[in-house]
Amino acid sequence: MTMLRSSMLAVALAVAAVAAAACGTTAAETPAAAGEPGGDTEGGESAPPRLLDDAEAARTETQAMQTHVQASGLLSRCEQEGDRAACEQAEDLFRVAADTWRALVEGRPDEAGNASWSFMLSQALLHAGSYARAAEAAATYVASGAEEWRAQAARIGVSASERAIEAEVLPVREEPPEAQGQPPEVEPAELPGHVLRLFDARASFVEVVGEAEPETARRYVLANAELLFRYGHWERAQAALREVFTAGCTGDGAWDGAAAAWRLLREMSLRLGRLDAVRLLGEEVTSLGCDFGEPDAPVCGADSDHPQCLARADAVSWRLSGGTRFMQRAERAGGDERRRWARRAGEAFLAALNAEGELDARGRVAALDEAAGAFRLAGDAERAAEVDRRIVRDVDPATLDEADRPFAVVTVASALARRLEEAILAERHAEVV
Repeated sequence: MTMLRSSMLAVALAVAAVAAAACGTTAAETPAAAGEPGGDTEGGESAPPRLLDDAEAARTETQAMQTHVQASGLLSRCEQEGDRAACEQAEDLFRVAADTWRALVEGRPDEAGNASWSFMLSQALLHAGSYARAAEAAATYVASGAEEWRAQAARIGVSASERAIEAEVLPVREEPPEAQGQPPEVEPAELPGHVLRLFDARASFVEVVGEAEPETARRYVLANAELLFRYGHWERAQAALREVFTAGCTGDGAWDGAAAAWRLLREMSLRLGRLDAVRLLGEEVTSLGCDFGEPDAPVCGADSDHPQCLARADAVSWRLSGGTRFMQRAERAGGDERRRWARRAGEAFLAALNAEGELDARGRVAALDEAAGAFRLAGDAERAAEVDRRIVRDVDPATLDEADRPFAVVTVASALARRLEEAILAERHAEVV
């Protein structure tokens, strides 16, 4: 019997199919299109697969290829000429081709050519819009160990899995489970079937095509690590993210994905309350000389998420951790208790300014800014105003590193605005009196 054992044979069958089409044979006339062996491609109950003898299998294979080639020609016209009718016809014919390929796969389960049929089935299902089943058929081909179309099948697996989620608007977690307990821990959530299918398809691509397409492969490694993060599988996520970060933070392979990996590592440490790990991650950015593919130093504004900026801010936060802990207690308390903890926080931030060598220029600005906020929370307007005056008097943005100047400018501007507001209120009060 005829089997698809090589791309040369596939081409021969395609030519035969085109010739048959020219003679008036159409897909609509094939037994598959009429319901032999046919079947719904997306769900619903179907009859048990019927086993095919040699003659039936040969005929079904030829019919499948004829229909597949006709559909491919229409798809080409659809894409090149924007012919909507051709697009719709192509989808219909790919659906028929998928039914026929599937009948062949199921009707000859032990056939040597079954893997090739699975690949053709994945193609037809993809173009027919049956994305989940296309991904499954592609995974079957990759798992078969057949080499001829393994790379193409790996690509189909990823594309089909992504499109299944988009087309059916299937849910994918945006945020990980909340950390619970002391010390905080995250309970992993199960990856739903559609998410696991995408995860596995990306992993297969990395294994099969990674060396040939390293840029795409490392994006898939990062995307899978992010899925593990979102579903709370943090031990596995950390291992993958650390590899992405260290391999891509500097040198010829530097890229922004390594910065994204570092941010996720930092996020996990923050959510688990491991501030020492946050500080160490920041120190790694400096010790490794990470630039993430950006030769120019970042401008560290208030909203900057560049690792160099976050690492700098984290280093300051570490040194101001005493005041930060008091502020956290104040925010959880109320009434007099809140005011007491907030006042202690303000004094702790000011005390950090007096620790010789502890704070750099940015850290000193941050300490003053935090102290002013703490005293405002405590309702101590006089102490808050005193700190604001100190900010305006002592902070000169021009003396800070270029990356830290925007932060200093905002801090001074905010203090000036508060002083102006106080002056206006004082003037209004004097007029009333």
